[in-house]
Amino acid sequence: MKTIDGCSYAEYEIKRSKFICFVDYVSNIGEVNSYLEKYRKQYSDSTHICYAYVLSSPAVEKCSDDGEPSGTAGKPMLEMLKKQGLSNAMVVVIRYFGGIKLGAGGLVRAYANTVRQTLEIAKFKNIVKCWICKIVINLDQKYNLERGSEIKILDIDYSQIANKKLCIKAAIQCKDNILNDIKNISDSVEIIDEVMM
Repeated sequence: MKTIDGCSYAEYEIKRSKFICFVDYVSNIGEVNSYLEKYRKQYSDSTHICYAYVLSSPAVEKCSDDGEPSGTAGKPMLEMLKKQGLSNAMVVVIRYFGGIKLGAGGLVRAYANTVRQTLEIAKFKNIVKCWICKIVINLDQKYNLERGSEIKILDIDYSQIANKKLCIKAAIQCKDNILNDIKNISDSVEIIDEVMM
């Protein structure tokens, strides 16, 4: 899957209305709400703050017109994210009304083009579904765990090093064969979460 690498930002003027667009990586609803709160505070004097997002785990997609006529802002923004094949991505478009009404068709084009042009300058990265695991392993097996490209060690607890054991928190790509390989070299493996990384 593909997502946004960092944040992209662009501004456009369409018939004297100013459109400010942010495209961000998000991994959960909490991050979505945090970005919305930030933009609402920063642009509290704007006319509209419309948004759309797609999340993969759990699969959620949502959009908001924030007072624009129904279906003229959020939906075209969401369609641009989906057209790019993005996951765990959010787009926010802040509009300052310039005094000239654009009409329903004009609004759809304005919001869609604003997002499309911002995505053209965005950077992307691939993400995969991973299990976050707690692994208890013999000290001499740590190297075997570290060399797997599908495994990212997040934290190591050395409190049992006297027993030649390590407790490792790791992100492992969601593939049964990889999990089985880890089970074969460890004392125990406990899946504690599933995330996109």
